[in-house]
This record gives sequence, structure tokens and C-alpha cells, in this order.
Amino acid sequence: MAYLQDRGLGDDDIVRCGLGFTRKPKEVMPEFNAYEPDAYGYIVIPYWNRDCTQANYAMLRTIPKGESKPRNKEWRPKGLKSPLYREWMLTAGLDVLYVTEGLLDAISLEKQIGKHVMALGGVSMAPRLSSVLYHAKKGDRPRKIVIAMDEDDEGRKAAASIAHDLDIIGVPHALMPPYPNGAKDANQWLTDRRGIDWHFEEIAQFEDDEYPLVTTVWREG
Repeated sequence: MAYLQDRGLGDDDIVRCGLGFTRKPKEVMPEFNAYEPDAYGYIVIPYWNRDCTQANYAMLRTIPKGESKPRNKEWRPKGLKSPLYREWMLTAGLDVLYVTEGLLDAISLEKQIGKHVMALGGVSMAPRLSSVLYHAKKGDRPRKIVIAMDEDDEGRKAAASIAHDLDIIGVPHALMPPYPNGAKDANQWLTDRRGIDWHFEEIAQFEDDEYPLVTTVWREG
């Protein structure tokens, strides 16, 4: 909980996105081969289908012990073809669809703007985005895509490549304006706002009072 709270995410986000936790990744998917001796455990980010009834893929986010730093940022199941996070949104006929680089960025951006957001799961997945759109029926494609990559050299390069491919396919698109206050990505934008627009409020507790449940409370201004 503390790991997610530090990144601006609370119980409402956990439920909305069906996030989980594990210390034994192979019990989630046998294809996981995560090994980090300094890890406390792993946040599990499932790739749900359109009606959130099934998830056939997931990514792991490492939670380090204490002040230690994880060796890897995210883990994928080994030997499995990776889809895009919320890939079904590319064929749902949406008016506007935002595309971020990382999974937590998608969850963070959706929390702030209340729009449909999906994620590549890394810039190396950008070609799959254009491939899925190319093979989709025109009526099923988003009417507009907003490209919201990270504000760094790699992210800007990926954004330019995606824009080029969307031009060829004929999908209208726009670039996300720079995040406020020099934030690198949507998750940093969210965490930078703590103490300004929102705070965590304790709403319930387990019987042992050890793990308080929290939710995000928004304030005007």
C-alpha cells in the first residue's frame, strides 16, 4: 500500500484497475522468472479484457525492501508474446484515446483526466500499436489518439515514430503538451500534486488496525 500511495494511487485505483500483490510470481503466471533478492514483493498489474472478466497476461512491478533499489523496473512473463496494456481500447470506437509509455502512467493519467488511457508497456512496443490499428476496421479505431510519452529523449523519439505511423495509417492524432512543472511522465505529474489538489484520507481499518484503507479525495483548485 505504501508503495502505491507514494506514487499517488490508493484503494480506489487498486479496485478500478484490479491490481494485486504477490511474493511468488510463478503462482500468478508460471512464465514469470523474476528474481530480485532485495525485493519485498511485486505489484501485479493484470491486462484485463474489455469487460474485466479475464486477464491472460500481467506485468510485475518490484517493491524493494526498505531503502534498497530494485534491479528491474518491471518484469514480463518469459516466452509469451506481450500485448499492449488495455489493447482492446484500440478497437472500441472511442472518441479520444490517450496512449502512455508505462502502465502506472496510464493509471495515473486516467485518474487525473477521466478519459480512456492505454499504455505501450515500453517504447519497444510502439510498432504493435500501429499494427493493431492498421488491421482494425476504420469504424472501430479511435477517432483521435493523444500520444503521451515520457518527457525524455527516448519518449520524444517514440512519440515522433508513433505520429509518423499514424499519419500513414490515417488515424488523427495529437501530442500531449508537456507535463506541468517539468514532470517526466503522468505518474510524476500526479505525485507532484500531492498536498495541492488531493490527499489520502483514512476511510476504514482492518480489525488489527495495522493496514488502513485509503482513498483519494479531490479538492477544488
